[in-house]
Amino acid sequence: MAEIQSLWQDLADQFEAQRQQVIQAIRHYPPPIPACDAQFNYLLEQRDALHGELNRLKRLTANTSADALLDFMATSPFIDDALQGEIRLRLETTLTSEG
Repeated sequence: MAEIQSLWQDLADQFEAQRQQVIQAIRHYPPPIPACDAQFNYLLEQRDALHGELNRLKRLTANTSADALLDFMATSPFIDDALQGEIRLRLETTLTSEG
């Protein structure tokens, strides 16, 4: 099940890339930043949510179950349809070649 581990890692890499994009947006946010700035507060929330999702993903990566991977994808707000389709296709190919 090395391929499933690879899929977990790909998801982690995707989340880390998203987190880095948010961090860059925060760094380059134009001053001044008023406390009621909704856009900036949203970026902070996204950064924190991505960090939490990365931690949840890392706790699950030891699981080599395809079901665990599918459950994670179904509950993560950071996996878009394109990424989910790509991961599902790779997973189906892996399960077919092993079966």
